[in-house]
Amino acid sequence: MTGLSLGLAASILLTAFILFELSYDRHFTHVDRICRLNSIWIEGSEKEIMPINLRQAYTELPEQVPGIEATVQIYRGFRRELTLNENRYQGLKLLYADPDFFRVFDLELLEGNPEHALRETNGVILTEKIAHRIFGTTQVTGNALEMEGK
Repeated sequence: MTGLSLGLAASILLTAFILFELSYDRHFTHVDRICRLNSIWIEGSEKEIMPINLRQAYTELPEQVPGIEATVQIYRGFRRELTLNENRYQGLKLLYADPDFFRVFDLELLEGNPEHALRETNGVILTEKIAHRIFGTTQVTGNALEMEGK
């Protein structure tokens, strides 16, 4: 009886895990056309797969592989300090993304134009939570933030 119970519990947990893994990014319209580019690093007998690639992989890949519509590089920034009118907001997690981010990932913005949001070098997109924390509202288009004095 114990073996049957353990087997059933393992089956339920495995099914839940598989369904969870398959649910990632299903909210994107073209999820079937989005791929993640990984690098394989081999050192001795150790092999590691990581989503870290050279910039030229993203720029040259569309020229070398037919059918690639767009490439987007997303990378984590360090925790940074943002300043607005002498108020400092520390420890914010930042992500950096290429301007074509919204061509690949069809996220809805509360405000602003996704086609132009990341085209400027100083463009920023805030989550609703961070916009409320810093500005007290989500209507923040046109406002300026300083990042570590810049």
